[in-house]
This record gives sequence, C-alpha cells and structure tokens, in this order.
Amino acid sequence: MEDPAQMNRRPPEQGDSAVPDPALQTTAGPPPVTDTPAGGRPPDAASPSAAAPQLRRRSATASNMSASSWAACYGAMATVRAVAALSFLLVPVQVAKRVYGAAAEPVDAQHSQMLHLNAGAMLVGAAAAAAVALSGRSGGGLGARNTDLLKLAMAGQGLAVTLCVIYYCRTITRSLLPLELATAALLAALPAADLVTGGRRRGLLDELSSRLCAASRTSPLALALYGLAWLFPLVGLLLAYFPHFAMFHLFGYAYGSSTFLLARVAGVADKSLIPVALLVLKDATESGALRTRAAKVLSAGLMLAGVVHMRVLLPLLAKGRGGWVLPIAASTWVAAFLAATVALLAGLETRGSTTGPAGGGMAGRGGAGDEVVGEKKD
Repeated sequence: MEDPAQMNRRPPEQGDSAVPDPALQTTAGPPPVTDTPAGGRPPDAASPSAAAPQLRRRSATASNMSASSWAACYGAMATVRAVAALSFLLVPVQVAKRVYGAAAEPVDAQHSQMLHLNAGAMLVGAAAAAAVALSGRSGGGLGARNTDLLKLAMAGQGLAVTLCVIYYCRTITRSLLPLELATAALLAALPAADLVTGGRRRGLLDELSSRLCAASRTSPLALALYGLAWLFPLVGLLLAYFPHFAMFHLFGYAYGSSTFLLARVAGVADKSLIPVALLVLKDATESGALRTRAAKVLSAGLMLAGVVHMRVLLPLLAKGRGGWVLPIAASTWVAAFLAATVALLAGLETRGSTTGPAGGGMAGRGGAGDEVVGEKKD
C-alpha cells in the first residue's frame, strides 16, 4: 500500500481526483498574490506601459547628469577667461612680449592699454559663462531663453576670435599659436555644441532681433540697458573692421599689427557678447529676476569691465589725447558701469518688491528650481 504523501506528490492520472490534499495546502502556504487587473492577465514587464515610468526616471537622471556636466564646462570656461583677464591686467608687458614676440618690439604703452581693454571684455565673457553655469545648476536663474542667447553670443564671439587668430597668425609667436588657436576654437565649440545637442538653437536669431526692436517702457534702468545694447556695436564695428582708423581716432596713433589684433578682438566682444549681456539684463530687470545669482554675476562682470575701461580711457580723455572715437567709447563705458552698478545694487536688495511685473519676460518662465524673485525675505 502506497504512502499517502507519495500518492499526493505524483501527478494525477486519468481517473484520479483533481482536488488537492488539504494537508498539503496547509504546509505549502497561500498561493502567490499577483497584481492582476480585474478581468485581465498580469502586466508584462516588457510592455510599454510598464516600462514607461522607468524610462522617464532614466531620462530625468540622464538629463540632470547632462545639465551638471555642461554647468561644469561653463564653470571651467569662466575660470579660464578670468585667469587670462588677470594676466592681461597684472603683467601686460610680459604678455605682449610672450605672445607677439618681434611684432611687439619695442613694447608700447598702447599694448598695455589694449590688453587692459581686452581684459575688461574677458571679464564680461567670464561673467556670462558663470551666469550660464549658475542657471543650469539651479534649474532656472535667468531662464532658458536668456541663457541660450548668451551661449549663442559666446559661440559667435569665439568663432570671430578664431578667425582673427588665423588672419594674424604671423603676428603671434610660433610656440603659442597652437595654444591660442585651440583655446579660441574651444571657446566657440563648447556653447555651439551645447545648443546643437540641446535642440534649442532654432529661433534664437529671431528672438535677438525682436529684443533689439523692442524698447522698454517699464523702468529707466531697462531703457538704459536697451540703449547701450545699440551703442556698443557702433564702437565694436569700428574696432573689428577698421582697426587702424579706430586706433588712430581712439589713441591718436596706431602702433601696428599686434595692437590691430587686440583691437579686432575687443571689437568682436563689443558687437556680440556685450550687447547680448545687456539685453539679458534688460529682460531680468523687466521680469524681476535681477536678484537671481546669475543676474548678479552678469551685472558684476559688466561693472568690473566698466572700471577697467574707465581706468584706461578717462585719463586719456582728461589729457586731451585721442580723437573723436575716444569720448564716445569713454562715455559708453561710463554709462555701462553706472547701469551695471544699479542692476547689481537692485539685485542685492533683500527686501522690497520686484522691479518689473511678476512672471513677465523670459526669466519668469523657469522651472521648479528657479529662485524665488520678488518676495520679501525675513
């Protein structure tokens, strides 16, 4: 006679009862519970509906990692520009000898003056890169469209500087020419690659044109920033395309190819990056975003650049040197310094209302990570 346990373990044969032994049910435990929809089968793990939340989580993680990587790149760009600006300011004679060699012999006062002016432009570039990095890390800051405009301006400036370096390749020493060319190309390629891979490059030129054609009616500061955005390209065009003429009417004489290269590079910044930075600050003024960290950094960069330019241009103006370009350039930078100072002071306020309508402009359309603007802080 068979053991009852062995009889229950063997598969049921024809004629056997399909009812399980109650003792086996007790020892085996309850059947597994599955999340089966009413009237349907359990969801397949490989089905699109089951995989969609996981894909969204992976996409969000990859997006955050990508944003952090780009922010680190822009932070490195800001550091490189700031270090170069400091070297131009502290040791201009040594920089002129090292970079231009025989083309800067003998080193003239105009080399130091033009290197100082280029240092001011580099400070604006460093502030723009830092503002983009801060906006990327905080998830908001200046707003996506404003940061994209800064990236476009930095890419255009880098491309123009690269072309200037190629055109004046015989002016730069052979040992430093590859480094100069690689640095300029990298400063152009980084923001350009960010715009292309992010798919946000469309419509930026139309956006820039519409802002240039839209005067401000909200505040005197916004109106001043808008006017400066039109004034800077006028001086920049002279320096970039007519360096000999501009240098003669700015300093009273023109040294040579080494200072012509510096004049073209400074003119490129005056007609590309600086006007865009002013328009971005104008939008921040109108939308109440001057109190974001990115706007403060951008204002501080413009203010420091104004200090550097006034340090060079105002003494020449006081001595009666130079031509008709000098008072225009000097007054433009004095106005830029004052406007940037007012913008920075407005951003440093810890109490009070916004400077513009809440939610207006591009900066008022950031994500959930935007800094709160326009509220009282205890």
